Amino acid sequence: MAWISPTGFVDPSNKWTGEERAYDGNVGVFTSTSKNEYYLELTRSAIQCDKIRIYAAAAKAFWLVADVTIDVYYSNNWHNIFSGTVPKLAWVEKAIGSTESVTAMRVKFHNIPGGGYGALCEAEFNEVVSGLINGYFMQNGVKVEKFGYYMNSIEEFGYYMNPIV
Repeated sequence: MAWISPTGFVDPSNKWTGEERAYDGNVGVFTSTSKNEYYLELTRSAIQCDKIRIYAAAAKAFWLVADVTIDVYYSNNWHNIFSGTVPKLAWVEKAIGSTESVTAMRVKFHNIPGGGYGALCEAEFNEVVSGLINGYFMQNGVKVEKFGYYMNSIEEFGYYMNPIV
């Protein structure tokens, strides 16, 4: 498992401020909007991703639970993965439901208190890493299947491998 930050943003409504703060690696600062229902898109080059996480809150004189919608972009379309409340100022992970080639996520706040704002402190993608490590096929840091091979030599054809059963 490797948490990867976005590398850019799109603010189609121009209703957010300090957008880069959503991926600066510091949960002590945030991008914010005082308007309900406007998305902030967080972009990056394509990665294999199975979930995202955000650190957010709503605010009006003090921090509140946030009401958000989160979508991810893959297969040439936006896909909703969550709509509801998240705890204030805590990492919250939301699964995509499969591993996809993801290039963006977008977040919007609902029910921002009058005179308050929605604050997105950080957002990250979970990059799914897989491959052969020490004789095991690893996916996202978990041993999935063991592989083993005997190495044989045939002089005229070079090397070939026979699986160990």
